[in-house]
Amino acid sequence: MADTQPSRLPLVVDLDDTLLLTDTLVEGIVDSLLRNPIGCILAVFTLLRGRVAFKSAIFAASEIDIDALPVRHDLLDYLTAEKDAGREIVLVTATSQSIADQVAARFGGLFSQVHGTQKDANLKGPRKAAYLEKLYPDGVVYAGDSSADLAVWSKSDGAILAGLNKDNRRAVRDMGIPVEEDFEKGNGGLRAGRKAWRRNQWSFGRRGWG
Repeated sequence: MADTQPSRLPLVVDLDDTLLLTDTLVEGIVDSLLRNPIGCILAVFTLLRGRVAFKSAIFAASEIDIDALPVRHDLLDYLTAEKDAGREIVLVTATSQSIADQVAARFGGLFSQVHGTQKDANLKGPRKAAYLEKLYPDGVVYAGDSSADLAVWSKSDGAILAGLNKDNRRAVRDMGIPVEEDFEKGNGGLRAGRKAWRRNQWSFGRRGWG
């Protein structure tokens, strides 16, 4: 159950395993292995230059079907209702800017701004928290899914929990942050997302190699 009524603060949404019931980097790795194995292998060597370089190389070697990625529909419905009520909805994610832009395009005009990882700025954990403090000094409500988001919630004025496990849900509440919504079960949780992901990859494999 939610602790408060919806806030008018901007609502910032994470992407991987939050709005989407999958991780776009994992999708990119599997797709590149099927479609471009040499490119995938070469991408591994970019890890020497850091995670951001690796992401860039993987996404360059893959062609993810953005429209096939499974979505947490209860959260999407909530975001759409808040957008219709005049609230600012912003996508901020550790995935690459190019992938973030493609996902945002899938959902039409839902997001007023889209911020993804660029160059050496991997927008995850404390780095995302600092980025949002600069972007929205008057505060935000943040929607996330994992322990990596605890650093962001610690600097936020409200939380939306998307499939968060019990320990991390307790950690958020122990911070004393108002929980605006808690999508505890969602669309069957991450297990359902992984099943949908596997079906999508099997379908691609049959098309690509048959």
